[in-house]
Amino acid sequence: MPEMSLVKALNMLADLDRTDPEVLDAIVAVLDPDVVHRAAINLGAACDDGGDPDFWQTLRNGFKERT
Repeated sequence: MPEMSLVKALNMLADLDRTDPEVLDAIVAVLDPDVVHRAAINLGAACDDGGDPDFWQTLRNGFKERT
């Protein structure tokens, strides 16, 4: 299976229940581990930039737990 881009993965998470561990596991399974690590860092910055902080924090925590 080709590597999924982070943007595509985040779009999938936005469409699904991002708090469901199985959803995060499915997304992380198709991402390169370095992408998952960078996502945890970058999503932390997104938390500070505004928008829906719960959304970004949930994603950040999900990726961070899987690195």
